[in-house]
This record gives sequence, structure tokens and C-alpha cells, in this order.
Amino acid sequence: MPFFFVVFVLVPLVEIGLFIQIGGRIGLATTLLIALGTAILGGALFRYQGVRTFQRAIESMNRAEFPVKELFDGFCLVIAAALLITPGFFTDTIGFVLLIPQMRDFFRSLARKHMGTRGEAPFSGSPLDIYRSYHSGPTGPSPGEPIEAEYEKIDERDPPGKGP
Repeated sequence: MPFFFVVFVLVPLVEIGLFIQIGGRIGLATTLLIALGTAILGGALFRYQGVRTFQRAIESMNRAEFPVKELFDGFCLVIAAALLITPGFFTDTIGFVLLIPQMRDFFRSLARKHMGTRGEAPFSGSPLDIYRSYHSGPTGPSPGEPIEAEYEKIDERDPPGKGP
């Protein structure tokens, strides 16, 4: 089924059906309070797990490892936050599932099987070495090599903008 059809037609229909069913059993006010509460709780969990995931990504890069797990977790957390902010029971359920670390591990293993990769770093060395390899090369000066330049002596007593 096309992605946009599912997202923009089926999901809203499921949400409307669930709101009608649940609202009919527990009442409108309680249903709305639950929807608001899940958005607040989801936002707090997203903030906590997002900060921890970011810290683990920094630690991974400091160990010269590509943060594959952390990037996948961060992606899942962003999706979870979007789903939890969206009012609805179906989207909240999917959002809370994505907040469970074991479920993210399961989805990551499925993605690895589907993509045929083990999630290893495509390079070796520290992130600083990689940065240097991209930003240095045959055009840059070697250490200790003089740099040629032109200069003009400016008299400090002259006002700015007034010159030869």
C-alpha cells in the first residue's frame, strides 16, 4: 500500500474509530485528558531519552566508532515524539513502542537484515582524523612550509575607510 495513503487516510480513520469507541466508554473529558497526558508524558520521555542518546553518540565518536545505533535510536525518538504529539490512541501506541529501547533494538536488527549490513563503521580512525583527511590534501601547505602572502602596512592614526 502506498505510504501516503496509509499515513493520510488509514491512520486518521483508525484514530477516529478509536476515539469514538473509547470516548463512548470512558467519556469525552477523560478521553481528551488521556490524549493530553500522553503528549506531555511522551514529550518528557523523548527529552530524557534524546539527551541520553546524544551523549552516547558523542562517547561513541570519541572512541572512533561511527554512532550507528545512536543515529537509529535518534531517528526512532524523533518519530516517536511526532506520533506522541499527534492526538490519538493508535499513534500514541506506536510512539510509546518506539520509546522502548528493546523495541528499537528489534527494529534495528530488522533493518540490518533488510539492508544487508552489520552496522559497522565505514572507516577507521578518530572523527578528527576523518575531518583532517577531507580538509587537507595536495593543495594545503605542509607543516613548516612557508606561506606566501601580500600585505600592506596601515598607519593606525588614519581614520577607518580612508586610505590610498
